[in-house]
Amino acid sequence: YLQAATIDYRHEYADRTRINKDRIAIIEKLPNGIGFYVDASVKSGGVDGEQDKHLSDLVANAIELGVSYNYKVTDHFVLQPGFIFESGPDTSIYKPYLRVQYNFDSGIYMAGRYRYDYARKTANYNDD
Repeated sequence: YLQAATIDYRHEYADRTRINKDRIAIIEKLPNGIGFYVDASVKSGGVDGEQDKHLSDLVANAIELGVSYNYKVTDHFVLQPGFIFESGPDTSIYKPYLRVQYNFDSGIYMAGRYRYDYARKTANYNDD
């Protein structure tokens, strides 16, 4: 069963480099506790004469794929193991994590996450 997916769009502008970055993510959580998402980002501007021009000199920045599982320990306590894979022009990053969440009766929750990042770089944008 698929429920309504969430679409998340974000825009960032860096003053120092004058580069625009845009990302869009599609996030889905299934009733059985499995969740996944795809996140793609692009950057533009920052090249001589093209600074501050949004969507000019558009290049891929990174793509991120994630999968997780929400395990409901009690009515208040949830564990979420997950794995994120991120790939950019010269780097692949592997990010396994464990998130712990406590839900209060008031609807407020408190959560913490431990995530390990392992980056694998290629020299000069070439495959190794």
